[in-house]
Amino acid sequence: MKNSLLQNLLILFFASSTPSCFGQNVIFHHPGGGVIPDWTHSDHVPTTLMDRGLFWVLDPDITSDYITTKEMNLNYFGNVTLSFDINSIGTGAPAIAKIAVSYTGSGGTFTEIHNITATPIFQNKTIQLSNVSRNVVIRFYNSNFMNDYSNPGAGLGLKNIKLTAQKK
Repeated sequence: MKNSLLQNLLILFFASSTPSCFGQNVIFHHPGGGVIPDWTHSDHVPTTLMDRGLFWVLDPDITSDYITTKEMNLNYFGNVTLSFDINSIGTGAPAIAKIAVSYTGSGGTFTEIHNITATPIFQNKTIQLSNVSRNVVIRFYNSNFMNDYSNPGAGLGLKNIKLTAQKK
């Protein structure tokens, strides 16, 4: 009886101490607001601040505000999941989060595009990356621009950006 209890405790200890074998690995997690080292924050609308402390606001414009991750090597991972919270801030048409993914690096083409319409309340959204490579870059921006400077649409609130993956 003591041996089986000890064996079960050892198995439980090793299983819980090696998360890469049994679950998702957190590649990055940024709660919101501030500057993320090695990421590009491009604030193209000078009348409003992108950094709101607890979250970011990406304004729509012909050259939208955007946040771009650093280049990541995800070759040794599978089942890559990106989650984030978005909402629509302000007046005009609801914000549309555009998440663009490049598998060829920071100078490459964004070949995978996801468009998600935001609501006035922050909601968590999740997407699966369709591929992996050693040069993955992800860009977030607000694609809601109506070619009308008087009413460009709502801003996009963004926070709680998290990328997880399973080790191959």
